[in-house]
Amino acid sequence: MNMQVKKKGFTYASLAAVVALSGMIAGCGGGSDNSAKTATFLYTSDAHYGIKRTGSYVFDGYSNAQQVNAKMVSVMNTMPGTAFPNDNGLNAGGTVNVDFAIQTGDISNRSQNDVASTGYAGFAQSAYDSWKQFEATYLNGLKFPFYLVPGNHDVSNAIGYTKDLSPKTDGSVLAFIYNMFVKPGTFDTSSKAAAQASYNGTTYQDATKKVFYSKDIAGVHFMFINMWPDTAAQAWMDADLAKISSDMPAVIFTHDQPDVEGKHLTDPTGTTVFSNKYENLVTNVGKFSKPAGDATDTVDAEKTFTTFLQRHKNIVAYFHGNDNFNQLNTCDSAGNNTSPAQLPGTGRGCYKGQDNSVLLPEFRVDSPMKGNYSGLGYSGSGNADPNVLSYQVVSFDSDKKLMTVREYFWRAKKWGSSATVSLAPRVK
Repeated sequence: MNMQVKKKGFTYASLAAVVALSGMIAGCGGGSDNSAKTATFLYTSDAHYGIKRTGSYVFDGYSNAQQVNAKMVSVMNTMPGTAFPNDNGLNAGGTVNVDFAIQTGDISNRSQNDVASTGYAGFAQSAYDSWKQFEATYLNGLKFPFYLVPGNHDVSNAIGYTKDLSPKTDGSVLAFIYNMFVKPGTFDTSSKAAAQASYNGTTYQDATKKVFYSKDIAGVHFMFINMWPDTAAQAWMDADLAKISSDMPAVIFTHDQPDVEGKHLTDPTGTTVFSNKYENLVTNVGKFSKPAGDATDTVDAEKTFTTFLQRHKNIVAYFHGNDNFNQLNTCDSAGNNTSPAQLPGTGRGCYKGQDNSVLLPEFRVDSPMKGNYSGLGYSGSGNADPNVLSYQVVSFDSDKKLMTVREYFWRAKKWGSSATVSLAPRVK
């Protein structure tokens, strides 16, 4: 295959590499060669093109998202040949070989007009312009195959928001991702105007136009889920998982944490003007009697997800962004917290749902721009520490039924905490 395929002016080097991937990958939910049983990948999220670090948050002369993300990608490209730490995880003390990378959304920042109230500089950049910067840095700059899902900022740019956006709607990020990974040629992205008009509220609410896709890689089933595993995603995953063995390990990559943000739910009144502060980003509805964003607002939504997980115990891990800090959340078969010590302390343990009915390892990853401890999202006293900017390096062995997730501090170029979990079906 020509590794520099041109399509509508875009060099799909990484996309072509995804297709190749040394025979490790099969189509969506289909059978796989699986001649390889081990792989290592890099995981990041929340690039937030369109904002800048300001004041003391600037480091090494890097301020805007183009500069910061480009620096992180340059470090990612140097990972092959790096020595793994001696931490008792998979490949401990061996040499890193990167097979692919994953990013789980907020490629664009929400292009709000009210820059002053946000606290961020350079906020109102269109989703299309953000995508083009992301394209140059990641898709044409990263040396590895790459997988994507959209985040809440990408979706709200497409369908509108509680505050004015400039432009009012811009579905570019969703259109490009859908064309790349779900069904090529579905949306017209040949011009900025066409790409921006590709998605709207009606299009996005069509379950057939959501970014849902899967890949079998080295004996593990990867499911890439639009925003959060809502009822539309659960229906798609039910059908997708029916195509594989019930004991084949499956992992979910999505944007929102498993205990979804209340404001991301759908307004039960059916309004599209966000009068009750629901953003209508996922299909599950909120509790109208509670303010959007209240923790109790998510109870019913989470129940549908935990019921789904109970049907599919071969889903063995959940990866997400959105919260903007790195955390490895694990537990033992009794549900006891086994999370390693890490910033900002010990993890919260695996995801148990609202009723302790499941035990699912959960891995959240830092944002290079809005990290709670490393960037503009920092809320403690003093300055954010760029030395804790991190992404995750994940190795798995489907024969041994093990997966090790390690944090890597990319500015400091050193390893952080690690956690190893089983790929065997969950106990509950």
